[in-house]
Amino acid sequence: MLPPAPQRTVQALNAPSTSNASGGSESEVFCLDGEITEESFDEATGQFRNVYDCAPGGGIDTITTEGQQDQNGDGAYVQTTLLESGSSFSWSFTFDTSEDFLVQNYSGVRDDGSESYTGVHALRDDGNWDVEETWAMREGTYNIAGIQTADGPVFDGQYIFDDPATEASPDWEMHIVLNRDGSRSQEVELSGEGFTSEYDFIQNADGSSRYDFSTDLTDSDVEPDFDGSYTYAADGSGEGDYIQSFDDGSLLSVHDVIHADGTVSETWTFDDAATGLAIDQEGEIHFGLDGSGEGTFTLHSEGGTSQTCTVRIDAEGVQTIEACQ
Repeated sequence: MLPPAPQRTVQALNAPSTSNASGGSESEVFCLDGEITEESFDEATGQFRNVYDCAPGGGIDTITTEGQQDQNGDGAYVQTTLLESGSSFSWSFTFDTSEDFLVQNYSGVRDDGSESYTGVHALRDDGNWDVEETWAMREGTYNIAGIQTADGPVFDGQYIFDDPATEASPDWEMHIVLNRDGSRSQEVELSGEGFTSEYDFIQNADGSSRYDFSTDLTDSDVEPDFDGSYTYAADGSGEGDYIQSFDDGSLLSVHDVIHADGTVSETWTFDDAATGLAIDQEGEIHFGLDGSGEGTFTLHSEGGTSQTCTVRIDAEGVQTIEACQ
């Protein structure tokens, strides 16, 4: 029997993202649509080899695992990750199986010694595994506990992450469910500098998804400051709304339509609590892929007059307002 792989494929944790960064560091890359293309196990020698090929776009090209286990279920293996950039890194793991073959203890270390792993997998009466793992990574420590099916990839459990450089402890907690049909769900609570947030994310087997969230800014009295929900089709298109609440009772309501090409059409209304108007400002703007946008907005007054202006936003976020009438 081959040992079950650790839940976290080293650099590819299904975790909440707290920034808009893409590419770059290894903690941000992942195996997109990974598919096993080679799988071998020699019963006589205990040698095994598995190769996952990843689709372009996630940052990882292949993940190769090679190792050997003896008749007692003990052994070692090396997992090598080849990035799309051409660079690579590897982890070395050892595993020890109890005499009754019900418990497997793992330990691992990255090739440069900067990161480490320990884990315990205990076989349940139903044939699945109870999993407890700790990943001591450069960015912080991940603790994982849950149930993994023996033949993967089904998992139901909890991820907890703590960055020792931040005041929050932990920085986030996530309940995640991975299903055999490719669907998954995440329930996340996270803390960042100046905010706390909760969100639920559900991805269906057909690639469609739903994202519900609320975010509270710690320097405001209103709670939450942002509350919204978005739905997406498999092609990346979708739409959704959020409401931003202000301490004085004012409300900003935003509706987004996300196109399959990545552009966004946004409309909004703003209700200033200091006036008797239901809507003090309304507008629409279309954003391109580079973040630039163009549209119009209308200002209403209690006297009954209105003024409409054109607004342009360049890729650096600089706004230009003109042609008001």
